[in-house]
Amino acid sequence: MNKDIKSEVYNALANIMFETGASKEDMDKAINWFNEKFYVDANEEEEND
Repeated sequence: MNKDIKSEVYNALANIMFETGASKEDMDKAINWFNEKFYVDANEEEEND
């Protein structure tokens, strides 16, 4: 995945968390979900190629 996309997603998550008043714990959960969902899937696809 492109680093620019990763940065954009992190910035979007940070903005959402800031606007909704979410805690750092919520932000960490969102980042972990993003990493697991998108990077694990991407790595599995690369291994299957």
